[in-house]
Amino acid sequence: MALSYFGVDRPTEEIALRCYDGAHDVFGNWPYAAAAAAELGFDARVTRLRDWQAVRRLLERGLPVIISVSFKGGELDGSPMQNGTAGHLILVRGLTGDGRVLVNDPAGHREADGRTAYRADQLLAAWRNGAAIVISPRQQGR
Repeated sequence: MALSYFGVDRPTEEIALRCYDGAHDVFGNWPYAAAAAAELGFDARVTRLRDWQAVRRLLERGLPVIISVSFKGGELDGSPMQNGTAGHLILVRGLTGDGRVLVNDPAGHREADGRTAYRADQLLAAWRNGAAIVISPRQQGR
């Protein structure tokens, strides 16, 4: 989703395979995801963001933010993962003025289900560690 934001349209399966960590049998390995973006010509880094203001500053620069959430059933209103998850990557694409966070959530079975908004307080609780992947166009000379 982050690559699509920048106009790179690659099959989801291709990107997922680039991010696959065979040692742990997971597709959501953070360094692998950043490395996959770098292989496709982007700058990418794993970082820690302390609050929604830090996220807002990145969004204002045109940089979507990938975060990992974990929550139990009922803790994130409107999530397509109604039973919760031990770890799931979503893309933050905006913040509203009424305390909601606009996201693309790949757990939605249809695009309309995945483009949603979560309550900022609930999402912050689900995003416990503040870790994020930030992808940006590669700067000239790199």
